[in-house]
Amino acid sequence: MLNTKKVSHPVNEEELQRVKDLDWGTYYKKYPTEESSQLMNCPNCGVILVPRAGESEITCYGCGEKITL
Repeated sequence: MLNTKKVSHPVNEEELQRVKDLDWGTYYKKYPTEESSQLMNCPNCGVILVPRAGESEITCYGCGEKITL
């Protein structure tokens, strides 16, 4: 389940597009968090995977492929 937050002000299409157009890869490289430093992509379908500490294998959320870490 995604953690969502409701905003107290409406967001217009222009503001929404600016967020979508951000270069998130560069952002996470410049401001890494513990979780973002572990991000990886599924080699099969490209879905972003977030392995948890201590896991030696993760199942892709998109295609179901098992990936050894």
